[in-house]
Amino acid sequence: MATAHWAALLDAGDAAAARATWQEEFALDDDSPQATWELAEIEERWGDALFFAGESGAALHYQAAWRALAPPGARFSSQEESERRMAAYARVTVKLQAIDPYGKARTGNSGEPHPNFHAIELPKPEREPVKPAPETPPPVPRQQSGFADLFRMSDHWCQCDLGAKWRDAGKELAAAFPEAARCAYQWSVDYFTLYNQAWTAHLPASRWDPDGDDDILEVRGLMSSLAENPPGAALPAWVEALLAGDWQRASAALGDSVPPPEFKAVAALLSEARDAAAGRTRL
Repeated sequence: MATAHWAALLDAGDAAAARATWQEEFALDDDSPQATWELAEIEERWGDALFFAGESGAALHYQAAWRALAPPGARFSSQEESERRMAAYARVTVKLQAIDPYGKARTGNSGEPHPNFHAIELPKPEREPVKPAPETPPPVPRQQSGFADLFRMSDHWCQCDLGAKWRDAGKELAAAFPEAARCAYQWSVDYFTLYNQAWTAHLPASRWDPDGDDDILEVRGLMSSLAENPPGAALPAWVEALLAGDWQRASAALGDSVPPPEFKAVAALLSEARDAAAGRTRL
């Protein structure tokens, strides 16, 4: 049963105030079964407001609901308590798995809202008038870019290696630059998919090797867990260029400078592109 103090705020669409009210109420007992159960409802309904409105950002709240429903090391007083939490956990999981790489609900998903949920209109931040952007050429698709061209004729093991390296780059970028991480993860999925296609084409000889499916699922899961970009997040020009597949522009922008340690995995990909281009030149 929802606690009236925060439920009224949540019903009115002020999820942040509902969360703050819960925090005040359970300030000295926020890990009790009652506290975690109510927190799970707040977070799930907050996520539902975004998920069922087609907005991004629900994943963070569903993950918070997960943690509240199954706190590490928690033991519940009855089988009934355990079963209701597992039922809620399963309901949240279905919705979390239905979130696409852009953080929004996939069309035709089977997600069900929290039993107490009803559609609310979340407040949206005021936006400044959009200034017309200068005309720029359309971006080159990833697989038609200079980076992709360098490795177009590479073998399946190279494709698998590139998938892993782009995944590492995504993990490196995820905390500070979620949108950049999303792009890196998409590169990773592209290369693991190419590897999987090669693996399939070489069956049955390739049956002893991993097929790449687990890697693709892992990366898609990482994409689904990404937050939105924090205000003021700005990528170095060379990183932005490499994510767009323009390794030459990235190379020129970085020059001989030593990349910052927080971009170590991205720098390794640029180094690989430089080496591949040098090898092609020698040929």
